[in-house]
Amino acid sequence: MPLTALIVIAAIVLFFALLLHVKLRAEVRFLGGELDFRVKYLFFTLYPLKKREKKQRKKGKAPPGEESAEVRESPPAEESTESAESTPKSESTEAAEGTQEKGKKEKLSDKLDKLSGLIEKVKIIWGFSNKGLKKIFTHIYIDDLMIDFTVAGEDACKAAQTYGAVSGAVYSVIAVLATFFSVKVKTVDIACDFDRKEPVWDCAVKITARPSTLLSAAMGILFGFLKNYNKIMDKNTKTAVKV
Repeated sequence: MPLTALIVIAAIVLFFALLLHVKLRAEVRFLGGELDFRVKYLFFTLYPLKKREKKQRKKGKAPPGEESAEVRESPPAEESTESAESTPKSESTEAAEGTQEKGKKEKLSDKLDKLSGLIEKVKIIWGFSNKGLKKIFTHIYIDDLMIDFTVAGEDACKAAQTYGAVSGAVYSVIAVLATFFSVKVKTVDIACDFDRKEPVWDCAVKITARPSTLLSAAMGILFGFLKNYNKIMDKNTKTAVKV
Protein backbone atom coordinates (compact mmCIF):
# COMPACT_ATOMS: atom_id res chain seq x y z
CA MET A 1 0.00 0.00 0.00
CA PRO A 2 1.45 3.40 -0.92
CA LEU A 3 2.48 5.82 1.78
CA THR A 4 -0.08 8.46 0.75
CA ALA A 5 -2.94 6.01 1.25
CA LEU A 6 -1.71 5.16 4.75
CA ILE A 7 -1.48 8.86 5.60
CA VAL A 8 -5.03 9.45 4.36
CA ILE A 9 -6.39 6.50 6.36
CA ALA A 10 -4.54 7.63 9.50
CA ALA A 11 -5.87 11.17 9.06
CA ILE A 12 -9.45 9.89 8.71
CA VAL A 13 -9.13 7.68 11.80
CA LEU A 14 -7.63 10.54 13.79
CA PHE A 15 -10.41 12.89 12.63
CA PHE A 16 -13.19 10.54 13.79
CA ALA A 17 -11.34 9.84 17.05
CA LEU A 18 -11.24 13.57 17.77
CA LEU A 19 -14.93 13.90 16.93
CA LEU A 20 -15.82 11.10 19.33
CA HIS A 21 -13.67 12.68 22.03
CA VAL A 22 -15.58 15.99 21.92
CA LYS A 23 -18.17 16.24 24.69
CA LEU A 24 -21.85 15.84 23.94
CA ARG A 25 -23.88 18.31 26.00
CA ALA A 26 -27.53 18.18 27.06
CA GLU A 27 -29.17 21.24 28.62
CA VAL A 28 -32.38 20.91 30.59
CA ARG A 29 -34.26 23.94 31.88
CA PHE A 30 -37.61 24.16 33.63
CA LEU A 31 -38.26 27.85 34.14
CA GLY A 32 -41.64 29.49 34.61
CA GLY A 33 -43.48 26.22 34.10
CA GLU A 34 -41.95 25.64 30.64
CA LEU A 35 -39.56 22.82 29.79
CA ASP A 36 -36.63 23.47 27.46
CA PHE A 37 -34.47 20.51 26.42
CA ARG A 38 -31.52 20.86 24.03
CA VAL A 39 -28.76 18.55 22.87
CA LYS A 40 -25.62 20.25 21.52
CA TYR A 41 -22.46 18.97 19.91
CA LEU A 42 -19.65 21.34 19.02
CA PHE A 43 -21.41 24.38 17.51
CA PHE A 44 -24.48 22.44 16.38
CA THR A 45 -27.84 21.88 18.06
CA LEU A 46 -28.88 18.29 17.45
CA TYR A 47 -32.20 18.67 19.20
CA PRO A 48 -34.71 20.24 18.71
CA LEU A 49 -34.86 20.52 14.93
CA LYS A 50 -37.81 22.84 14.47
CA LYS A 51 -37.73 23.02 10.67
CA ARG A 52 -37.88 19.27 10.17
CA GLU A 53 -40.63 18.89 12.76
CA LYS A 54 -42.80 21.43 10.93
CA LYS A 55 -42.29 19.67 7.59
CA GLN A 56 -43.17 16.29 9.08
CA ARG A 57 -46.33 17.71 10.64
CA LYS A 58 -47.40 19.21 7.31
CA LYS A 59 -46.76 15.91 5.50
CA GLY A 60 -48.56 13.93 8.19
CA LYS A 61 -51.81 15.90 7.89
CA ALA A 62 -54.55 13.95 6.16
CA PRO A 63 -57.28 15.60 4.05
CA PRO A 64 -60.58 16.13 5.85
CA GLY A 65 -62.46 13.69 3.62
CA GLU A 66 -60.31 10.68 4.50
CA GLU A 67 -61.02 10.78 8.24
CA SER A 68 -64.76 10.76 7.70
CA ALA A 69 -64.39 7.92 5.18
CA GLU A 70 -62.45 5.83 7.65
CA VAL A 71 -65.11 6.35 10.26
CA ARG A 72 -67.88 5.41 7.84
CA GLU A 73 -66.10 2.27 6.64
CA SER A 74 -65.60 0.86 10.14
CA PRO A 75 -67.16 -2.63 10.30
CA PRO A 76 -70.15 -3.23 12.53
CA ALA A 77 -69.67 -4.93 15.88
CA GLU A 78 -72.47 -7.48 15.37
CA GLU A 79 -70.16 -10.39 14.53
CA SER A 80 -68.20 -10.07 17.77
CA THR A 81 -71.37 -10.03 19.84
CA GLU A 82 -72.75 -13.03 17.96
CA SER A 83 -69.54 -15.02 18.48
CA ALA A 84 -69.55 -14.15 22.17
CA GLU A 85 -73.17 -15.23 22.50
CA SER A 86 -72.60 -18.43 20.52
CA THR A 87 -69.96 -19.72 22.96
CA PRO A 88 -71.71 -21.68 25.67
CA LYS A 89 -71.22 -20.79 29.28
CA SER A 90 -70.15 -24.31 30.15
CA GLU A 91 -66.93 -24.01 28.08
CA SER A 92 -65.87 -20.79 29.78
CA THR A 93 -66.48 -22.22 33.23
CA GLU A 94 -64.55 -25.39 32.35
CA ALA A 95 -61.60 -23.34 31.09
CA ALA A 96 -61.58 -21.28 34.28
CA GLU A 97 -61.66 -24.39 36.41
CA GLY A 98 -58.79 -25.90 34.38
CA THR A 99 -56.58 -22.85 34.92
CA GLN A 100 -57.33 -22.91 38.65
CA GLU A 101 -56.34 -26.58 38.85
CA LYS A 102 -53.07 -25.91 37.00
CA GLY A 103 -52.29 -23.06 39.37
CA LYS A 104 -52.88 -25.29 42.38
CA LYS A 105 -50.69 -28.08 40.97
CA GLU A 106 -47.75 -25.70 40.54
CA LYS A 107 -45.38 -26.42 43.42
CA LEU A 108 -43.41 -24.00 45.52
CA SER A 109 -40.19 -25.73 44.44
CA ASP A 110 -40.90 -24.86 40.81
CA LYS A 111 -41.29 -21.21 41.71
CA LEU A 112 -38.04 -21.29 43.68
CA ASP A 113 -36.28 -22.86 40.70
CA LYS A 114 -37.50 -20.05 38.48
CA LEU A 115 -36.36 -17.45 40.99
CA SER A 116 -32.93 -19.05 41.43
CA GLY A 117 -32.48 -19.20 37.67
CA LEU A 118 -33.34 -15.51 37.37
CA ILE A 119 -30.88 -14.63 40.15
CA GLU A 120 -28.10 -16.58 38.43
CA LYS A 121 -28.86 -14.78 35.18
CA VAL A 122 -28.64 -11.39 36.89
CA LYS A 123 -25.33 -12.39 38.52
CA ILE A 124 -23.82 -13.33 35.17
CA ILE A 125 -24.98 -10.10 33.51
CA TRP A 126 -23.74 -7.98 36.41
CA GLY A 127 -20.37 -9.77 36.36
CA PHE A 128 -19.50 -8.61 32.85
CA SER A 129 -21.35 -5.27 32.81
CA ASN A 130 -20.44 -3.68 36.16
CA LYS A 131 -17.13 -2.25 34.93
CA GLY A 132 -18.74 -0.77 31.83
CA LEU A 133 -21.63 0.72 33.81
CA LYS A 134 -19.24 2.23 36.36
CA LYS A 135 -17.22 3.72 33.52
CA ILE A 136 -20.34 5.25 32.02
CA PHE A 137 -21.54 6.67 35.34
CA THR A 138 -18.18 8.13 36.36
CA HIS A 139 -17.73 9.84 32.97
CA ILE A 140 -21.13 11.54 32.92
CA TYR A 141 -20.78 15.03 34.34
CA ILE A 142 -23.67 17.00 35.85
CA ASP A 143 -22.69 20.68 35.86
CA ASP A 144 -24.33 24.00 36.74
CA LEU A 145 -27.12 22.39 38.73
CA MET A 146 -29.53 25.17 39.67
CA ILE A 147 -32.56 24.63 41.91
CA ASP A 148 -34.84 27.50 42.90
CA PHE A 149 -37.91 26.32 44.78
CA THR A 150 -40.32 28.59 46.63
CA VAL A 151 -42.97 26.88 48.72
CA ALA A 152 -46.14 28.97 48.92
CA GLY A 153 -49.23 28.66 51.06
CA GLU A 154 -51.47 30.71 53.28
CA ASP A 155 -51.49 27.98 55.93
CA ALA A 156 -48.18 28.45 57.75
CA CYS A 157 -48.18 24.94 59.24
CA LYS A 158 -48.74 23.14 55.95
CA ALA A 159 -46.26 25.38 54.15
CA ALA A 160 -43.60 24.68 56.78
CA GLN A 161 -44.18 20.93 56.51
CA THR A 162 -43.95 21.10 52.72
CA TYR A 163 -40.77 23.17 52.99
CA GLY A 164 -39.15 20.56 55.23
CA ALA A 165 -40.18 17.68 52.97
CA VAL A 166 -38.97 19.44 49.82
CA SER A 167 -35.65 20.42 51.40
CA GLY A 168 -34.98 16.87 52.58
CA ALA A 169 -35.93 15.38 49.21
CA VAL A 170 -33.77 17.80 47.20
CA TYR A 171 -30.61 17.29 49.22
CA SER A 172 -31.18 13.52 49.32
CA VAL A 173 -31.48 13.38 45.53
CA ILE A 174 -28.30 15.45 45.13
CA ALA A 175 -26.45 13.11 47.49
CA VAL A 176 -27.62 10.04 45.56
CA LEU A 177 -26.60 11.59 42.24
CA ALA A 178 -23.18 12.45 43.65
CA THR A 179 -22.56 8.78 44.47
CA PHE A 180 -22.96 7.78 40.81
CA PHE A 181 -22.01 10.86 38.80
CA SER A 182 -19.70 13.85 39.03
CA VAL A 183 -22.00 16.64 40.25
CA LYS A 184 -21.23 20.37 40.44
CA VAL A 185 -23.95 22.45 42.10
CA LYS A 186 -24.27 26.04 41.00
CA THR A 187 -26.96 27.13 43.44
CA VAL A 188 -29.71 25.58 45.56
CA ASP A 189 -32.26 28.00 46.97
CA ILE A 190 -35.31 26.63 48.76
CA ALA A 191 -37.51 29.24 50.42
CA CYS A 192 -40.93 29.49 51.99
CA ASP A 193 -43.23 32.45 51.15
CA PHE A 194 -46.50 32.66 53.07
CA ASP A 195 -47.72 35.66 51.06
CA ARG A 196 -47.35 33.95 47.71
CA LYS A 197 -50.29 32.00 46.32
CA GLU A 198 -48.51 29.86 43.72
CA PRO A 199 -45.23 28.02 44.30
CA VAL A 200 -42.13 28.39 42.12
CA TRP A 201 -40.37 25.32 40.76
CA ASP A 202 -37.39 26.40 38.65
CA CYS A 203 -34.39 24.22 37.90
CA ALA A 204 -31.68 23.85 35.27
CA VAL A 205 -28.78 21.47 34.65
CA LYS A 206 -26.13 20.65 32.04
CA ILE A 207 -25.17 17.02 31.41
CA THR A 208 -22.00 16.29 29.42
CA ALA A 209 -20.31 13.08 28.30
CA ARG A 210 -17.78 12.01 25.70
CA PRO A 211 -19.19 9.71 23.00
CA SER A 212 -15.88 7.82 22.87
CA THR A 213 -16.19 6.81 26.54
CA LEU A 214 -19.83 5.79 26.20
CA LEU A 215 -19.10 3.84 23.03
CA SER A 216 -16.12 1.98 24.50
CA ALA A 217 -18.11 1.06 27.63
CA ALA A 218 -21.08 -0.08 25.55
CA MET A 219 -18.82 -2.18 23.34
CA GLY A 220 -17.29 -3.78 26.43
CA ILE A 221 -20.74 -4.69 27.76
CA LEU A 222 -21.76 -6.08 24.37
CA PHE A 223 -18.57 -8.15 24.12
CA GLY A 224 -19.18 -9.54 27.61
CA PHE A 225 -22.74 -10.44 26.69
CA LEU A 226 -21.65 -12.28 23.55
CA LYS A 227 -18.89 -14.06 25.48
CA ASN A 228 -21.32 -15.26 28.18
CA TYR A 229 -24.28 -15.82 25.87
CA ASN A 230 -24.15 -19.61 26.14
CA LYS A 231 -24.02 -19.49 29.94
CA ILE A 232 -27.09 -17.26 30.08
CA MET A 233 -28.98 -19.52 27.68
CA ASP A 234 -27.91 -22.63 29.62
CA LYS A 235 -29.37 -21.12 32.81
CA ASN A 236 -32.62 -20.38 31.02
CA THR A 237 -32.88 -23.86 29.49
CA LYS A 238 -32.20 -25.55 32.83
CA THR A 239 -34.99 -23.64 34.54
CA ALA A 240 -37.28 -24.39 31.61
CA VAL A 241 -36.60 -28.14 31.90
CA LYS A 242 -37.25 -28.13 35.64
CA VAL A 243 -40.61 -26.46 35.16
